[in-house]
Amino acid sequence: MLLDDLWFIKDNAVICEAAFCKLTDKNKMGWTKNYLVNSTFKSSGVGCEAIDLSVGELKALDVKSNQVRSYLHSSNSNAFNSFTNAGFSRIGRSLRFIAAATRERHPAIKLAHYCSAFESLFSTDSAELSHKLSERVAIFLKGYGFDPVEVFDDIKSFYGIRSKVTHGDSLKAGKEQQLSDMSQKCDNYLRVILNYLFDDEKLLLLFDGKKEGFENYFKNELLVTK
Repeated sequence: MLLDDLWFIKDNAVICEAAFCKLTDKNKMGWTKNYLVNSTFKSSGVGCEAIDLSVGELKALDVKSNQVRSYLHSSNSNAFNSFTNAGFSRIGRSLRFIAAATRERHPAIKLAHYCSAFESLFSTDSAELSHKLSERVAIFLKGYGFDPVEVFDDIKSFYGIRSKVTHGDSLKAGKEQQLSDMSQKCDNYLRVILNYLFDDEKLLLLFDGKKEGFENYFKNELLVTK
């Protein structure tokens, strides 16, 4: 879980082979070690690439991981709860797809998982899914300084790749060369969005709240002049 949550801090390709656990019981203390394989690839598809983590970033990881895992536990959406249960949070589902993306090497399949993460976060039905999703992501990120037109076009292009990947189609050479950059951009959008969500309790309640309130929020953001 800690290694999964490192994604919130920065894109990485951390590999783990063993885990250590400190056990304390009153005045007694002991350590245990166990085999734990964890292998990830950066959003570009590159593996085994060194990254630097400052002390500040490690402290931020400690805070963020506690924040994320506490929320998933309280919303019955952790690794021990059924992913398909109606009570599983949309945020929890999105994180499962992101975790799957980090363990996949090929950028095209990463993009397919990332798009599923976007769906988990922003979709409420399957009608006009690509357009509506692109619109909602653009509206959300506009409030944080992103160009909504660029975001809209990017999400549309990500979905174009996802559609071809999931339906067994091939890509033209020119488009295939763009996959790494597209995957990195898609990954960054998700990282920004989820960090904002976990830093705002009202947004957490909105995204994991009732469907009607969620849809009305984006309808008002789209149609009401402020």
